[in-house]
Amino acid sequence: WRFIISPENGHDIEDFHGYVRGVMKLVEKDLQTSLTWTAAVHYDTDDVHAHVIVRGVNDRGEDLVIGQDYVKEGFRRRAQEVATELLGERSLDEIRKSQEKEVEALRVTSLDRFMANQMGDDRMLDVRAKTNFGKSIFYEGLIKGRLRFLAASGLAVEQPPGVYMLKKDYQDDLRAIAQKNEAVKRLYPKIQDHARLDGLSVYVMKDGQGPEVSGRIVDKGIMDELYDRKYVVV
Repeated sequence: WRFIISPENGHDIEDFHGYVRGVMKLVEKDLQTSLTWTAAVHYDTDDVHAHVIVRGVNDRGEDLVIGQDYVKEGFRRRAQEVATELLGERSLDEIRKSQEKEVEALRVTSLDRFMANQMGDDRMLDVRAKTNFGKSIFYEGLIKGRLRFLAASGLAVEQPPGVYMLKKDYQDDLRAIAQKNEAVKRLYPKIQDHARLDGLSVYVMKDGQGPEVSGRIVDKGIMDELYDRKYVVV
């Protein structure tokens, strides 16, 4: 099993290794087994984060089975709990500012995860009422703002006004955009001495597919650390 622990304000956690150990102790308690795991902490990005690899065997020598619900929410909940213990509760103003940033974020956000739980197989969301999901007026405004942003980005269609159909697998599109933006951000200091950024092109191709590219390799590295996808700069 592989996953990433990336808490908000992780740069404020003095002992990040201890933080990860604290999270994994709670995970072991939840799964009722000791775990064999290792982790690497990365400080060289905007958000301090840890990559965790867990051996797929429990302490009885059986395959380690982790329920889908726990994979989806359990790890995140435990990471939040330990971060809160270390950093304290966030103020209402801090929470609101954090949520407001998600409205126009080109990545998968907590608003997207909430909306995914609200829509059916038709991928439709009706937000014509003042309150639609039993949330506060503030949160309802965030959801409506997020839907307007997704529609403007071509990831949703509004028809009729106030009724949105989300593009199929739009979260995958957001993840791809986020990866590309992260790659460009990482590459910027490495390529600015070699070429103008306005001439930058990003290609994604499988082995043996796409046009041949000739040139000098300036840099290479990991683009998606969870799945070991690499990049080269030519």
